[in-house]
Amino acid sequence: MPALCSLLMQQRSVCSRGPWTSNAGWPSTTVAHPLSRRRPAVATSAVSGSAPQPPAAPEQKQKPGSSSAATSQRQRPSPPATTQRGQPPAGYTSHTQQHYSSNSEPITSFGFAKGFADKYKLEKQLGSGTFGIVHVAVNKETGERFAVKSMPKRFASAGHLEPYYVRRVRNEVDICNHLGRSLNVCYLYEVFEEKNCVDLVMELCSGGELWDKVKLNSYSESDARRLVREIVRAVAQCHGMNVMLRDIKPENFMFLDKHPDSPLKAIDFGISIFCQTGQYIDVRAGTPIYIAPEVLRMNYTLSADIWSLGIVAYQLLTGRLPFAGEEGLEVSEEYMAKKVFDNKEVFRAVLFAHLDFELPPWDTLSGAAKDFVQACLQRDEKLRPTAEQLLEHPWLQDELQVSEVPFSDTIVQRLQRFGLYGRFRQVAFKALVRNMAGDSEALADMRQAFQLMDTDQDGRVTYSELKKSLQDGHFSLSQAEAEQLLEQVDTLHRGEIDFAEWAAAMADWRSVKAGSDWDRLVANAFASMDPTSSGVLSAVDLERLLCGEEGCEVPDMVDAALREADADHDGAVDLQDFKAFLASKTDDSLALFDSRLSRDGSDGSGSEGSQK
Repeated sequence: MPALCSLLMQQRSVCSRGPWTSNAGWPSTTVAHPLSRRRPAVATSAVSGSAPQPPAAPEQKQKPGSSSAATSQRQRPSPPATTQRGQPPAGYTSHTQQHYSSNSEPITSFGFAKGFADKYKLEKQLGSGTFGIVHVAVNKETGERFAVKSMPKRFASAGHLEPYYVRRVRNEVDICNHLGRSLNVCYLYEVFEEKNCVDLVMELCSGGELWDKVKLNSYSESDARRLVREIVRAVAQCHGMNVMLRDIKPENFMFLDKHPDSPLKAIDFGISIFCQTGQYIDVRAGTPIYIAPEVLRMNYTLSADIWSLGIVAYQLLTGRLPFAGEEGLEVSEEYMAKKVFDNKEVFRAVLFAHLDFELPPWDTLSGAAKDFVQACLQRDEKLRPTAEQLLEHPWLQDELQVSEVPFSDTIVQRLQRFGLYGRFRQVAFKALVRNMAGDSEALADMRQAFQLMDTDQDGRVTYSELKKSLQDGHFSLSQAEAEQLLEQVDTLHRGEIDFAEWAAAMADWRSVKAGSDWDRLVANAFASMDPTSSGVLSAVDLERLLCGEEGCEVPDMVDAALREADADHDGAVDLQDFKAFLASKTDDSLALFDSRLSRDGSDGSGSEGSQK
């Protein structure tokens, strides 16, 4: 199988670069395309009646391509009036609102940048499916290699784009941007729009799909545990940012390169949605064999992703699906052998089939592995652990304990964590650090690490110095990944960072908040950000703080900061707003992030991803 850095290819038939005019229905019997071996995923909502819909229950019949009954607006998720951490980032709120609005205005263009062909040269095709084609793309100026996912436009009438297509494209762009620089997610660099196509320039993953591992089934429980751990990390990060994946399956995870210990990247967020903890969704979505029972009943939460994760973990450990007994055995055997299934039988298996934990190889696997998978595959969603709780499961504890790990070994984890914070929070933390300058004990480890990187001792670390430190045999990072992390610390995009920026990313803010000096630090930080002593940070102040002299790269970055921190909605941030903003959740466990410590002493820079 060609390496599908696809981030994608969620469905089966080859697409063209011309316009599309309709959605394909979801057939009652589906055979995967022999090249892509894909199983289709589908999402439906009240926004568009043209999206395909599976039967509501195994006993009911429904024609392919038919839409669901009217869904309940009472439970439909929508962005809150004030954006919390984990809500859509600056520049994307309206997209998310349109995703859930049944009254979205038709559009003829997304407004993305033009000129893809001026900047990139297309090379070999990597894969194709009903929603796009993936090629290798080379930057004409730098020679760097990327994957470009080209999605031919689908038109409805009068030149307007089809609503389902609009939601699908916006979902992928919004969520990829929202997830920031996580090393567990395939990175989106930029988006272009042509007359008949949208092009997503993404990180090039050359190591193949996780599905290839499932097919081989020639690895140890330890290997499976490492892969499952990376999947759980990706899911935990997404859930922490209020993103429900809704299509967790082996085909939607790619290896960065062909190294045996290559990192695993989550790809394809076309049917993912923004969803807060405890929020119920009433729209079916996903690949049938991986969806949770409650998804079929159209009443589910973030926990539905945990069931799908459990199916994937079961496959990695056993090479087969868990469904057994009268309702499930035939489905499991036919699905794994022929990639053929009948939706009605699959739904019956998901809802009622016995889940096998007795047949080989379970007799040779550890009790902890069995307990982990059983915890994920609870049909009662209330009994399933969260993704963050799964990271504490005994089966995944190997290499996860960080309390006694040297600070220097957690640098990459801390950079990833900082990358998930919004810009205003990052800038605020930097101001706090400047007021902690006298706290030598709290900053000692961070200062020592910074001084080791600052080879010319000028008080600033350049990208090249920081990249050399990260790739100098201690961490396994590609050049592109190192740059992604560094861009997060350099909040004003100067090409270098000072100690305050570095310490803001490295600090354990949970411990700082618990200190007796927290209120004083917050007050002093606020005062330093308010040079006129007006007592408030106005929109003008925020633009200066967030964007510097070059201006904001995202048009509504200031508005996004106000939505996040202006609790009383008066158009400015006062000290009380600032305190409440900083008190909100920012203490993600480092266990959510891969340490990327080198396992074999290599520098980890041999990845093909975005390399010359």
